[in-house]
Amino acid sequence: MTVDNDYVRDSWEWAVSRIIVAHELDMHTSNKTMFRDLYRASMWPVMARKAWTEYNLSAEVPLQAHDLIRLLAKKQHDYGHANIMEHGQHGVAIRLWDKIARYDNLMRRGVDPENESLLDTLMDIIGYCVIWLMLANNTFVLPLAADMPKGRGR
Repeated sequence: MTVDNDYVRDSWEWAVSRIIVAHELDMHTSNKTMFRDLYRASMWPVMARKAWTEYNLSAEVPLQAHDLIRLLAKKQHDYGHANIMEHGQHGVAIRLWDKIARYDNLMRRGVDPENESLLDTLMDIIGYCVIWLMLANNTFVLPLAADMPKGRGR
């Protein structure tokens, strides 16, 4: 996959694409492990891959890497860096746990959500895993492509 070549080098979007490629997050997994077990084992790439697989099994249209990158970049634009940097990986882990608990609860009970869809929850699980991995490799603080000076990158 060459998705990372489609983004301005050293931009936030480029870093997300590198995470997706490096960890093969968009590859199918048949892993039957529960999200909770993956979380406890700090298996962030596998957890993201599992969420991506479950998303694609449930969605009418499969999730594409470019769509995920666009969504994460839009959210990054709205939230900014400080929101995540205030509590770092610990804060991301707590947010992720909330999404996992919500997903597991709804699946275990077999009920429809009354707020955001299960697909939105799976997308959030992927997003938080990507952000955690970006924090781990010090790329989360890169600027969005739109915020970079003209002529930088590519």
